[in-house]
Amino acid sequence: MKVIHFIRGFQKQYGSEIFINLLIREQIAFGHYLKLVVLNSLPKSYLNNITSKGIEVEELRLQDDWFSAAKQLAFETTMYGADIIHSHLGICDVILSSIIDKINIPVVTTKYSNYLFPHKLLKRLMLQPNDPEGVSINICMDASITQRFHSVICVSKDIASYYMNLGVLECRVHVIHNASLSRFLPPISVKCLAKHKPPEFITALRFEAEKNLNLVIRTAEILVTQGVSFTWKVFGEGVNYPDIVNEVKKHRLEKHLMLPGYIPHGQLIEHLSTANVLVHTGVSEGLPMVVIEALSLNIPVITTPTEGINELLVSDSWGIKTNSHDPVELANAIQVVLNRNLDIKSSTYIRDNFTIESACKKTLAVYDDLLGRKET
Repeated sequence: MKVIHFIRGFQKQYGSEIFINLLIREQIAFGHYLKLVVLNSLPKSYLNNITSKGIEVEELRLQDDWFSAAKQLAFETTMYGADIIHSHLGICDVILSSIIDKINIPVVTTKYSNYLFPHKLLKRLMLQPNDPEGVSINICMDASITQRFHSVICVSKDIASYYMNLGVLECRVHVIHNASLSRFLPPISVKCLAKHKPPEFITALRFEAEKNLNLVIRTAEILVTQGVSFTWKVFGEGVNYPDIVNEVKKHRLEKHLMLPGYIPHGQLIEHLSTANVLVHTGVSEGLPMVVIEALSLNIPVITTPTEGINELLVSDSWGIKTNSHDPVELANAIQVVLNRNLDIKSSTYIRDNFTIESACKKTLAVYDDLLGRKET
């Protein structure tokens, strides 16, 4: 089987390494031929790792002229002789949807969130992500484009429901968790519970609008006002990082809110494994990887309402999902978790249900179904 994956260039975020490792594992496990078409570029270390496993990589420089980019992508898909084309990026969805009728092979898309265009792209189109016009354009284009694909893989049940509500046929929708637990995770038998005094909170995300980092600042202010002693480390980087640094200084929260920036995934796991609680503030998600990793370490989780959470926090004893993005509610939830002796036994459930092997097998089953082959 020859599969072409269209992915975006590598970004310093904690899901990128896991996704690439999943593709490598898929190649090794099932032996079919993979090619990556990468918008922009990959770091040399990742490029060497991928090519050493027999995966061909072509880096495609996406120009401002989308029509030129579309022609390049069309050439790749029609001339390469692939059995399956798999898109992992909204822009690729747009371009590939325009040529689906011209190529005689199945095209699959994976939906990692419930919006087609990222917030920064909407802003380039002179639209604000939360304005009705911007939301409407995103939804209308998403519905029209996604209905054209032969299969739509969604990373959580919430995302699957969203696309079926947009009119995608249920028979074309598949739920496959994109999460694969990090190789840096210690075995369950290792107890990493040297909790900090004062308590330490961890948040790890991209510094972008949909991650709602202003909520972290407002919640920290409330906790300080309430006399709570704490340290809150927020890991990650992104376009909003300088603004958040300035906001922390403006509100004089430097002693409580620390912004170390991006750190390698292994170091993040070390911090997470000894934290008192993970606080997750995302507004729009698919299946939050950092929540999965915290629960695999038996670390309690406090999260605002977002997609995929109900598939992770299956027990009230594992943490709290707030009903809103209100800082007062989030601050109260943090205090409840700190004052409650939670019986966290989430690691077995998470490690049994969110694995690379499971994701690869389910993805291959989608390919086989599209090609009319039965699993032997």
